[in-house]
Amino acid sequence: MKRLVLALLLVAGLMVAVAANASPVTFDVTWTDGGSVQATGTITFSDASIFTTGGTCSNQPLATCNITAMNITVSGANAGNGTFNESDFFDAFIRVGGPLNINTNMVGQTVGVNTWDESGGGGSNEFNFRNAPSSRAPRRSGAFIWTTDAGGGTPLTLTYMIAQAAPAPAAVPTLSEWAQLMLALMVIGIAWHFHNKDQNSY
Repeated sequence: MKRLVLALLLVAGLMVAVAANASPVTFDVTWTDGGSVQATGTITFSDASIFTTGGTCSNQPLATCNITAMNITVSGANAGNGTFNESDFFDAFIRVGGPLNINTNMVGQTVGVNTWDESGGGGSNEFNFRNAPSSRAPRRSGAFIWTTDAGGGTPLTLTYMIAQAAPAPAAVPTLSEWAQLMLALMVIGIAWHFHNKDQNSY
């Protein structure tokens, strides 16, 4: 029984620790054709470690790659202008050959023997998306290039990607943080109950 108590306490502690360490990161992103056509917006990751440590999440649903939100506006293109969100994209193609500094423009940074951009991808770096079947959102057409209007419009190259400043810590715990704390306390209470019951049985 003592082992069960210790195991439950450990699980509760880990749950609180994992919740406290969850760090969503929102990136500002820009694709351009070198002129007036551009796609700009934001992409939010629940976990951005793929960029800070390097990794691959290629040809996978957005959620699998920890993407929770997208908001991209295409302007100036010959076709496919408009604003698109995460529902407009079918899957992601993300490959990062080494750690990137997410607090400065990530595009063009050196990763291994390559650079994280279209000119230096070398097959080990990529950042792109495929549009959903019924959407006119941009479609992947190169390692760092997508083309507006589901692939039938203007090719745009990723030129800028940087993490937004982290928000200041909340002065009061959020509802989800209170829920996590209450769950942890419930687990501890149950564990303590069984521990006392075990002690009284002697």
